[in-house]
Amino acid sequence: MEVIYTGIHQTPDDIVNTVIQEDPDAVMLSMLSGAHNALCPLIMQKLKEHDIDDVLIAVGGIIPDEDKEFLKGHGLKGFHGPGTSLKTIVEFVRTNLKR
Repeated sequence: MEVIYTGIHQTPDDIVNTVIQEDPDAVMLSMLSGAHNALCPLIMQKLKEHDIDDVLIAVGGIIPDEDKEFLKGHGLKGFHGPGTSLKTIVEFVRTNLKR
C-alpha cells in the first residue's frame, strides 16, 4: 500500500487534482478545522464533476456523531477520530476498497 502525503492546508481543488494525478484507491482526509460539513461535501461534489466515484473517501479528526450521517449522505465512508489505531484504519481501507 502506497501513501502519498500532500501536506496541510490543501484546498478542495488541490485534493481533487491530486486524485486525478495519482489515481488512488483511497483518500484519507484530515479535518481539524471544524469545517468538515462545508469542505467534505465540496470535495465530493468536485470529484463527481470529474466522474470520480470509485475512490474510498474517509475523514479523520473530531467529527461529532450528529455530523456523520450528513457526511455519509455525501459519500464519505469512514470516520477515524483521535486515537484510532493505524491497524484499525488499514483494516477499514482493506475492507471497503471498491477496486
